[in-house]
Amino acid sequence: MLAVLVFKTNFLDKVALKLGFPEDEIGPHYTEMLEYHKRMDANVPPNSIVFIGDSLIQGLYVQAAHDKAVNFGIGNDTVVGVLKRLPWYRSLENASAIVLQIGVNDLEYRTGTALLRDYTTLLAQLTAGRPVIVNALFPVAEEFIDDGRQWNQEIQAVNTELESLCATAGSCAFLDMSAILGEPAGSLRREMHIGDGVHLSPRGNAAWIAELRKVLDQVIKQQALPVTPHHPDEHSPINAASGD
Repeated sequence: MLAVLVFKTNFLDKVALKLGFPEDEIGPHYTEMLEYHKRMDANVPPNSIVFIGDSLIQGLYVQAAHDKAVNFGIGNDTVVGVLKRLPWYRSLENASAIVLQIGVNDLEYRTGTALLRDYTTLLAQLTAGRPVIVNALFPVAEEFIDDGRQWNQEIQAVNTELESLCATAGSCAFLDMSAILGEPAGSLRREMHIGDGVHLSPRGNAAWIAELRKVLDQVIKQQALPVTPHHPDEHSPINAASGD
């Protein structure tokens, strides 16, 4: 099923610039933000709602979605980047739920098939003990990118498979904002982005927050898993591979 999603990877430099892609997938911003996250993670209380993702998460006031939310977003991040940093977040062991918005940046570096394969690995690691909310990739306004690439067609194809992955993962809820953020033709509505065709405006974030509140309320009510007391003095990564 995943093999049919083979996407173009020969991006133009101007597309990378428009979308904020770094030259290297794991860049200085990623490294610096992860250091901040490590410090934060030591003091995250049990039963928090942990948000993980790229700039869409980093730029979101997550406490508006839930008062126990924690923001571990890193601009420009990919699923590969999330997998790399995941072991450092000990707070995930005691979280009530995990919210993901990640994947669109991967399309610069790899095919849709590879993206979904990595996402499968990510969900396998996260859904073992806590519910996960997977956000569909948001539509974009292609006219602001202007590279001739059919972004929304690729995004929709990924989302179809991502929804299936979530359905089979267990403890996974899928939130698709496409109908709310997008026009009937599929493009991100002008009032929903900041003018670059990608990043959500305050109005776009407000719409997203409203839906996140609904889903989080349902997910938290449905699960009543016990949590293990958090130990803030433990700073080493969980099962981190050497050299990461």
